[in-house]
Amino acid sequence: MLCIGGRRTELEAMIISLYVDDPATLRACALACSRLCYWAQSRLFCTIITNFDVDGRLPWSRRAQRLADIFDRSPHLLFHVRSLVIGDSYPALLAVLATQKWKELASLELFLIPHESEDVVKSIQMLVSGASLETLRLAFGYETWSSMYFSRILANCSPTLVNIDLVHCSTEVHNINAPPQSPLAVSDTLNSPQRAQIQRLSLIESPGAVAALDTGTLPLDLTQVREVIYRQSPHVSLHSVLRQSRAHLTLKVDPNDLTLATFDFSLPSLRALECSFTARSVRSIISRIPRTSRLTMLTLTTSPNDWDPEITFLNHQHLVAKLFDDKLSERFDYLRMVRVEVQPSLRRSETELTPAELTMTIEQTLPKLSNAGMVSIIFL
Repeated sequence: MLCIGGRRTELEAMIISLYVDDPATLRACALACSRLCYWAQSRLFCTIITNFDVDGRLPWSRRAQRLADIFDRSPHLLFHVRSLVIGDSYPALLAVLATQKWKELASLELFLIPHESEDVVKSIQMLVSGASLETLRLAFGYETWSSMYFSRILANCSPTLVNIDLVHCSTEVHNINAPPQSPLAVSDTLNSPQRAQIQRLSLIESPGAVAALDTGTLPLDLTQVREVIYRQSPHVSLHSVLRQSRAHLTLKVDPNDLTLATFDFSLPSLRALECSFTARSVRSIISRIPRTSRLTMLTLTTSPNDWDPEITFLNHQHLVAKLFDDKLSERFDYLRMVRVEVQPSLRRSETELTPAELTMTIEQTLPKLSNAGMVSIIFL
């Protein structure tokens, strides 16, 4: 193969970036060839993951110091790091990570956030204020969340933040209507004049966070939220939070979530909905969306197992499809697309339908929608 000048460099970069996934191979490329070193290191250090401390043989302080030593010897490696996933947010580890300059960090995930302390708050504040941070996941440990703690963490969040995932943000499990703890004053939390324009909001078991988001004291602008993932986060302020969005809203919900019984689906901005291809979705979700809704797209998730005659009982999925076909056809005037998303099977069987067979089956069980040209089937 003949490559001249920059063309060879572009080809080498493309090979390393797109086709080499094995860490051992990437390490060999970084050590053996100076031309490949940069691209190999960019793959090796793109995502840093710290797992849960299962055996406890090496203290977190030692592990954190080892990581710091690597970056002290080779500070250029920090420019390759795009994602940090901290499986156990041990204070000593957070303190070390906070001392580094993560100039290119785009995604930060903190799990098992410990109890509040001044050192922990300062460390997390440093991490969430990164100049390039776009995605933030905060998953609190057991009984560690509080409204004040939450507000202090987000007080200095980066204005570049667009996606925020909140997990286990609740100290009010037994009284969802109780007011949150006294939030910080606006002057205390809004240290930056520019608010983060949030586009994606995920609320997982976080009713307390709903209340905090509704106070208006956090440096977050929710008017541009386009996607909301909701699970087990009921609160009287939820509808108020969601109605802040002036953008067309996509809502992802689980029909098995019992808290949907109190969920208010009368959202003027709701345009797209994602749920599972089940009878419970029809009863718990579709039937409760107002007929005046401007819902234009519905995504139904399913798998070949759901349609396998050896697994399902008496063509159960065919009956479910009829419920959707009838309900959607007569209920939503603005609906333009029903997107059936076929996810991989949990276990394959000899009677599993091929993609062509499954496509034909789905279209035949949704005759009204199919004849209207509204059905789109996607295999993941």
